[in-house]
Amino acid sequence: MASDLELIPDGYRSEVRRLTGAEARLDAEVRFDDRRFAGLRDFRTILELAAVRLELATLAVEGGRDAELARGKALAALQALDDLRGLSLPDDQFGVIRGSSEFAAAQGQLERFLMAGGGPLLEDRVAGAERVRALARIVASAVSKHAHRDDTYRPLFRTEKLREPLRSLLKALLPVSAREHQAEPPYGLEEGQEEVRRAPRMTVPLPQAVHYLSEEVLPAYREALEADPGDAGLQASIAALEQRIERLRAARVYPRSTPLPIEPAVQTDTLVGFTADGVPLVTLGIGVDVRSGTNLDRMRELIQSEVVRRCAGGGFAAEIDREYRRLAPAGGRRAFGTVPHSLRLDHRRLFPALRRAFPVLRHLEDRAELHSLLEHCRRYGEAATRRLIEMELLALPGAERGAADRALRDRR
Repeated sequence: MASDLELIPDGYRSEVRRLTGAEARLDAEVRFDDRRFAGLRDFRTILELAAVRLELATLAVEGGRDAELARGKALAALQALDDLRGLSLPDDQFGVIRGSSEFAAAQGQLERFLMAGGGPLLEDRVAGAERVRALARIVASAVSKHAHRDDTYRPLFRTEKLREPLRSLLKALLPVSAREHQAEPPYGLEEGQEEVRRAPRMTVPLPQAVHYLSEEVLPAYREALEADPGDAGLQASIAALEQRIERLRAARVYPRSTPLPIEPAVQTDTLVGFTADGVPLVTLGIGVDVRSGTNLDRMRELIQSEVVRRCAGGGFAAEIDREYRRLAPAGGRRAFGTVPHSLRLDHRRLFPALRRAFPVLRHLEDRAELHSLLEHCRRYGEAATRRLIEMELLALPGAERGAADRALRDRR
């Protein structure tokens, strides 16, 4: 931070010192929550941190003498916001985030940063023509590969129509793929047909269970007891809940050796009851809503995954290349499994980094834009889709919506 302060003119020194102090404090809180609660984060603290960084970036832009500081702080703030967007949260919880005062403050600070002239600082340096064409080919190929429906196939045979003993043999060997009385296609869900199912229990890491029970569930029971002090059932429930929280807090976890390496972000509760980081998993008798998703959601996941996988190691985004090198075994040896390291990339976490470098890829996140792009590919083919994406890439840096957006609207 001291080197950053030296680059700021004297008139800004005190304000920058105040903002950098607030940034360090909030960043420490975010890191502490992440370690203490096994990945659980307070969105209010993250939004406050993003607003402070954007305010610091705005200050540097208005001074006109430290574009690199402004760019670094603004990109760090946008990455924090992208991390929030990347969480698998239902629409109602995202509505709580968007309706919070912290979100409004961060959004307002972003608008002030852009009005101060910080927009060009968010655009990466113009990529070479060859790299643009390579990215256009990757995206168009992924879109074309998954543009057509794959849920209309019929079963190769009907198990219930086979004769014994072949019928019993297939039922024993292939209980899922060769089950009897399979439904007729299509098997996917179109827009408007999404299902919401309620699971009676949820499984979370131990620190998150303690936090949720003590900060969310227990206060609700106590409020209900204040309204009806004589309720014996509530009193018993509170006593049992307090005892469970104490047992969970008293639990101690000791490092242990593992017979095989576990992939990051994979919960192994069905095997050993621990996360991949060695944190115990706890089952809570609290219902949660699970959304089924639609065909468009599935296509979006497949397209983004393939784009990230094919861009890995190609110099398109530094964060993806670092993760790719981290997963790549030394000397090309696969001592830790046979799965290629490109298939082990977490596209949900890495795709925002690629989109920041190439804003045209927002078409692959927005549902309406992706639907239009898929329709365009189905109607005009992969080559036309590649030219459409390449036009937008070559237009950077430029207007907020470039030539490809106008062409896409003309095709609708």
